Amino acid sequence: SASASTLSGAENKEHSKIDKNKVFQLPDGTVISDELLRYSIPEQLFAANATNPPIHELVASVSEDVNNTELRKEALNSIVLCGGVSALKGLYERLSAELMARLQKTARPRIIVAGYEERTNFAWIGGSIVASINDFKPMFVTKKEYQENGAKLLDKKCP
Repeated sequence: SASASTLSGAENKEHSKIDKNKVFQLPDGTVISDELLRYSIPEQLFAANATNPPIHELVASVSEDVNNTELRKEALNSIVLCGGVSALKGLYERLSAELMARLQKTARPRIIVAGYEERTNFAWIGGSIVASINDFKPMFVTKKEYQENGAKLLDKKCP
């Protein structure tokens, strides 16, 4: 079974091709690496912590809470991945493998992935919609305002 703390063989191969020294500087000067963005953050979906179960455990436990066998089967055949995080490379495959290992062949889940092309742009589409609403215009921060006031300006404009 796939380990919740390791990448699959294919993901490891992909990972080794990436320049691990690639870094990005955010507008406030913070420097982050693609290592963090590509692997450490997404891995949290499959890691247990004090407040949240791993995503595959959550999905499996919801299906196990359904007493009716037919409804449980229907629930496991209707898992939908959507939203920005669902566009993470390998998420579908990893979730499938983790669920299969967790359910130990008692069920075969079907995961539906909603519109990949749209998912990659949902945040931008949402932002453009918000930007077009007049009520939000007082919250806009220009580059000049940000350079003059820094992040503290966000607390004032966007309480």
